[in-house]
Amino acid sequence: MKYLLFFLLLCLMSCTEKVTPQAFKYVSPKPTQRTTIYTIRSGAYEDPTVWNLGVVPEPYDVADVNDSISISTIRQLKGLKSTRGGKLYCLPGGSLSISPKY
Repeated sequence: MKYLLFFLLLCLMSCTEKVTPQAFKYVSPKPTQRTTIYTIRSGAYEDPTVWNLGVVPEPYDVADVNDSISISTIRQLKGLKSTRGGKLYCLPGGSLSISPKY
């Protein structure tokens, strides 16, 4: 135990830089897919009220589009499906890419 204490004291004394809270960067864990996120009405992809969870899908989500949805920004999803025959429209400046990397 005294060797461990000595080692820790030695490490603290040999530290040349002042350690501040700003020196540490929080890295969040890899996000996981939500249970299910699907459309509840037609509208803009970017409108949270269009989605059952009240949030816009994130890149780690699989979205179920069951209504007419328009995209006007650049978006990415883990997956896309339509269980009730929804339609997706990309407006100028809008795009959707599917990437299973999450």
